[in-house]
Amino acid sequence: MEKKPLRLTISFSQQYEDVFHYLNAQENTSKFVCGLLQREMKNATKQEGLEKQVYKIIQQYIESGQLSFTTDKTTAIPSKPNTQLMDEEIDILKRLFD
Repeated sequence: MEKKPLRLTISFSQQYEDVFHYLNAQENTSKFVCGLLQREMKNATKQEGLEKQVYKIIQQYIESGQLSFTTDKTTAIPSKPNTQLMDEEIDILKRLFD
């Protein structure tokens, strides 16, 4: 038994009329939209990976006593002001905000 293609219907409000016309002008709208979304999904996964790496770096500094939090737990302060990040850690932080 052959599977039917999945279908999705989208309605556009007047403020997105330009988007409707742009998508409608594509040769294969479904393929175009799926390609955009797949790239976005990959970027989201990549970003999530960076966030986990940054979390690990912060955890290492907390566990080593080089970073502590104020009593309200909202402000991180360096316990040792001269703490240096390794080049790899700096690169990870930069990529997170690119």
